[in-house]
Formats: sequence, C-alpha cells, structure tokens
Amino acid sequence: MQRFIKPLVIVGTVGLALSLAPKSGAAQEIVFTTGTFCKQPDHDVKHYVIYEGRSIKGQFKGPWADYIKSASFGTGITYTLSNPVSNGSRSTLDVAVRAGSDAQLGRVRITVKPILQSEYSRDIEFPFWVIGEPALMGSIVPKADYYETVDVVLTGRSLKGANVATATARVDATHPVVGYGGTAPQISNGTPIPAAVFGTPSSTQAIVRLTLPQKFSAISANIKLTGNNADPCLPFGAGPGADPPPVVSRTVTMAIPAPPTPPKVQSIEVVNARVGQNVDFTITLDKPVSSIPTVRPGETSTSRISSGTSLLPYGSMVVWFKMSPSSVFSTVAGDVAYNANGFSQAVVKVGERVAHFKLRALSLPPGAVNVGTVYIQTWIGDNTKNQPPIFFQKEFTIAQ
Repeated sequence: MQRFIKPLVIVGTVGLALSLAPKSGAAQEIVFTTGTFCKQPDHDVKHYVIYEGRSIKGQFKGPWADYIKSASFGTGITYTLSNPVSNGSRSTLDVAVRAGSDAQLGRVRITVKPILQSEYSRDIEFPFWVIGEPALMGSIVPKADYYETVDVVLTGRSLKGANVATATARVDATHPVVGYGGTAPQISNGTPIPAAVFGTPSSTQAIVRLTLPQKFSAISANIKLTGNNADPCLPFGAGPGADPPPVVSRTVTMAIPAPPTPPKVQSIEVVNARVGQNVDFTITLDKPVSSIPTVRPGETSTSRISSGTSLLPYGSMVVWFKMSPSSVFSTVAGDVAYNANGFSQAVVKVGERVAHFKLRALSLPPGAVNVGTVYIQTWIGDNTKNQPPIFFQKEFTIAQ
C-alpha cells in the first residue's frame, strides 16, 4: 500500500512549519520532522515516511514544543508523545507515529499550553507517504519429479526490500514428509532448511531458494522473509527511530502430484460363444481413458508394454487378458493377436471406455460335453497381481 497526501506547507527540506501566535504576540515557530525522508516512486519530490503496521519516531521542535499538550494525526494514525525537553527555541517533544491500513492524513492539529499563557490549537499541513505493510498471500512451487533444490515463488504485497529468508521443516499429521524413491526422510518437524532470497523481489513476488538435505517426493516448509539493512524507503527497510523490519511467513507444501486413478474394468460381455464361431468380447471400463502423456523420458512404448504396465503413448490403455483354459481359442484374422501361452492385449483408445475384439472358439474345454465353462481374466497395470481393481474375471460358457 502506498498513498500520498499532497503537502500544502513545506519549510526547506527538513521540516514543516507551524506559526504559533501566543497572546504575547511574539512570533513563534514549531517544526515537525520524522527520521525518514524518501522519494516516492515515479515522483521527484521527497516526502516523510510512515510505515503501516509499525512505529517510526518523529519530533516537534521549536519554542514551546515541550508544552504541546496533544496532537491529532487523522484517521488511521496513532501516536505517542514522550520526552519533552526544554531548550528555548530548540525545545523538543518526541512522537512515535504508526499508520493503520486505513490511514488518511492531511493535517496535524496540535494543542499547546505555554507557561503563563492561554491554551491554543493550530493545524499543520503534513505531507506523508505510507509504506505498505508486507504480507504473503500465496506461493508457486515448480513441478518436478522430486524436490531437492527448489525455487519457491512467494506472492503477496509490499515485498520490496526483502533480502533475508529462513525456513524450517513442517512435519505433522497434515503435512507428511515422503522421501523420494522410497528412501527414509532424514528430517523432522522444525529442522532448519537452508534458504536464501534469490534475485530482487518485486512488489508482489519474492523468490526463495530452498536447499533440502535430500530428495523428497513430499515436504512442507515454514518460510520467513524479512530485511537486513534494506533501503528505509522500502517495505522491509527501517528508517531512524523506526520499529525493526517486519517478518512475514507462509507454509509451503511441495509434493509430486499423485497420478490420476486409472480406469478399471467394469464389465465384460460375451456374445456367440459357440464352437467353430467367432466369439465377440466387449470389455467396458468404469471411465474414459485419460489423454495425459504416459511414456516417461527414456522409455519406448515397446519397453513399457513388455515391462507389464498398461499405458501406451498418447494415453491409450492396454487391458491384458488371458483365457482359462487357453487352448480352446485362437486368433481371428485382422483382430487382436491371441497368445495361448501368455498375455494378450486389448487396447482402449483415448477418451473411450470400450474395447471390442473377437476370438475363434476351437473346442469345448477338456472333459466338457455339449457345454463347457471358460474364464476370461483381465488386468490393468500390474499383471502379476490378482486383486481388484487391477484384476477382473468373468465366467462364461461355450456351447457345442
């Protein structure tokens, strides 16, 4: 937040003038200054600085300044008067001024009660620039196969001047930590994580580089930002007499996205199951096949299929199947290649749920008379496991 109220009275470059006219008629002048005088962005004129959310020291100076009884700084501005010092025309009164988010200031009204004189009030036009209070409101974590050295983008407001970052691990029931590739995580809640501000923050973004002690699939970190010897004209600066630079924090979670749940076989329909005929099979999945890329770098569709996975390039899905007994079927020309000694493949295309194929029924199962029972078994994913939802089995009969 940055706001500017146009000054109406400026004396020199160091203060503001207020003409006070006690009953004696003697010309009196009180000047008000703060410890920080900055040029507002895109302006050539310098203005006094007030920090939102923290105090900065100012001072009234001049004859009778130590007899100022009260001051009004306007909406959203709080103040504390202290330490009156009598020194003739150089008398002083310290003021700690704090701006709220709703600060509106056009003039300062002071009330003075000199010795042996009547109390009176005067207004001072006060030019000021409120430097907004920093706040973190979001974060952006890069996508990765694992997290080790991570540049986290923190988003918010008034982030200029941040030059110090610290971080600690957050590990609890809602923030689990997972080592990459099954390795045990060597980190616990509160463990320091090396962190540094990377580059120069803008008003709305600051990049923090985290150096994690090992590779992680999931980890959360509490990140803090502050300033050290930053420009006092920036939100993380601190001019003379100001409260220390603010510290803002945010919890950031880094986690490899869980792969989408693959479809599973919902039903299998068998039509025309008779010896000497082409039997129609329809495998229906519970949802369409996703179009996400499915071949990782270094893999080919051949190597992936042979390794027992179920995804082809461009998202097409393989449904592995076997017949039991396997010897009663054979390949139909132009249809799927049937392997009586192992797995066969039915492919479901991207965006679809159904695979159709035909097999030739050669005979009844051994020992069957007129009608025999056969099983079609299917797998999606790991074809070494016979548990749902990977595995699905349907019983049907073949007639003579």
